[in-house]
Amino acid sequence: ADPRFGDYQCNNAMGLFKGQPRPKGEPPRWKRPSDVGEALKAALPSETAELLEEVSVAPQGFVTVKMRREWLPAGLARPF
Repeated sequence: ADPRFGDYQCNNAMGLFKGQPRPKGEPPRWKRPSDVGEALKAALPSETAELLEEVSVAPQGFVTVKMRREWLPAGLARPF
């Protein structure tokens, strides 16, 4: 995997942007795909802060997530 793209990537912002309902006479909820990506980023639960190092949004709306390196061993060691 290419580290420039983080550990995980969400690429459905473009589809959500194109498929958003547009009632006649009303402006679209999102003006560009990156607005959808920012909405997805904002919707992440606050509990994810302990395991995410960075969440970024590209102009095309791609949401890229980088995990905290120190979380992985500690997170896997916790019992379920």
